[in-house]
Amino acid sequence: MKKLLRIFFACLLIWVGIAGCSHTQNQPTMQVGILKERPACYYSQGKLTGFNVQAAQAIGKQTHTKVKIKVFTSRAKLEAALAHHQIKLAVGSELNFTKEKLAGNLLYPKNVVFSTHSFSKLRQLKHRKIGTLKMNGTPKFLQENAIHIQQYTSINQLVDALDSGQIQAVMVNEYQYHQYLKEHPLRQKAAKVNRSSLKLPIFHRLDDVQVLSQQDQVYAADAQMAKQVKHIIHDLRMNGTLTHWSAKYYGYNYGFR
Repeated sequence: MKKLLRIFFACLLIWVGIAGCSHTQNQPTMQVGILKERPACYYSQGKLTGFNVQAAQAIGKQTHTKVKIKVFTSRAKLEAALAHHQIKLAVGSELNFTKEKLAGNLLYPKNVVFSTHSFSKLRQLKHRKIGTLKMNGTPKFLQENAIHIQQYTSINQLVDALDSGQIQAVMVNEYQYHQYLKEHPLRQKAAKVNRSSLKLPIFHRLDDVQVLSQQDQVYAADAQMAKQVKHIIHDLRMNGTLTHWSAKYYGYNYGFR
């Protein structure tokens, strides 16, 4: 009798395993394009991670689909991939699609524009040069304000260009700005004490609503998918998941406007 029970349970475990594998194999696949922007989407020790990566995986879980992520370094290529239905969802900031395809805003991260000059408004930088990171793309509002954009691969290069007068201001997101200050404590002190004591120019941050506002969004290939994902994003926001991930990756709560 015991032998028969052992055989029965062994067969049951094998059947459950086969059924589980079959379910995974039969699970529909959803292609999701994500703009490479740290800390929203980046590689760490060879593994893709970031806020938008976790959000895409959560959407896949709620829609019972297996998510395959394609990383884009260009906004134009990401936009083209969604327009040609090569992907089901596009995730990133400053994307250009119609409202019908908007599935929702994941986060409202903040930008920082700083200079060693005493600029306070974006209009004061008209026809001047501002440095940005290549990984962050080219924000539309800079072009709309007739500001000349110079792109660099690292924030250290940006600050060097600012100090040498090659550019008149720098734009990064708030996370990148505070990471730089954390890694360069003398610069952090220079922002708090008199310039003459450290012989370092003080960073002056612009106080402009055009600079502060930014949206990390999800767009869908069709209106039906957009509506479904919109409800999922709403639930993730209301149950505190977006807030938790925001604190994890950005160090701030950007889950609400």
